[in-house]
Amino acid sequence: MKMIDIYLEKVITQAENMIWDGDHFEGKDLLENVLTYEPGYAKVHNLLGWLHLYYIEDDELAEKHLKLAVKFEPNWKVPYIHLTTLYMRNENFDKLGEVMMKAREIEGISKALVFERLAMVEEAKGRYSAAIRLYKTAIFHSMDNDAIEEMRSNIKRCRFKRLRFVRQKWQRQK
Repeated sequence: MKMIDIYLEKVITQAENMIWDGDHFEGKDLLENVLTYEPGYAKVHNLLGWLHLYYIEDDELAEKHLKLAVKFEPNWKVPYIHLTTLYMRNENFDKLGEVMMKAREIEGISKALVFERLAMVEEAKGRYSAAIRLYKTAIFHSMDNDAIEEMRSNIKRCRFKRLRFVRQKWQRQK
């Protein structure tokens, strides 16, 4: 490891500690300083995205930095997970679907999470049968009993919505 990399990692650790201690803006300034030396450092962009997403609550800057983290380190799962949170929070299901399709190929990412989020996209778009299939796939990949129960509940909700939709459609045809 080069001397500059060791120095940058120390600064990043210091910035993380500041953020955890509540000094969000000082930590942000340190991270932005690192970007002046190494603008393509995915870890720094991810941390800035995370900071803006959860602490500063600036979704636009969070998205910008998280996308840059993905650009500079496309096989790193962490920024995809943060982007998922961002798009779920803002109900931006088209972007969520795009991110999850890319994330499916990332080694180490939870396939249960990916398929559950894809199911939510389908449910939000009113494609309940597709959502049910994806929730079942998510269950297959999950090892968490609580998550499995939640997904079973999601399947029940989709079945109810699908039945209501069919009933309304049928009644309109009468």
